[in-house]
Amino acid sequence: MVQAVLLESQKDVGDSRRMSVQKFGPAKAVDIPTNGAVEGPAFTQ
Repeated sequence: MVQAVLLESQKDVGDSRRMSVQKFGPAKAVDIPTNGAVEGPAFTQ
């Protein structure tokens, strides 16, 4: 049981890291059309 919980928590941490990387990393250029008001000006400058 304890091992299963540890594996689950590690998986959640990995997913959160992956999400943050996609959100602020390579997916930034893809998110410009979606969040043009927020990402557009910052990305252009």
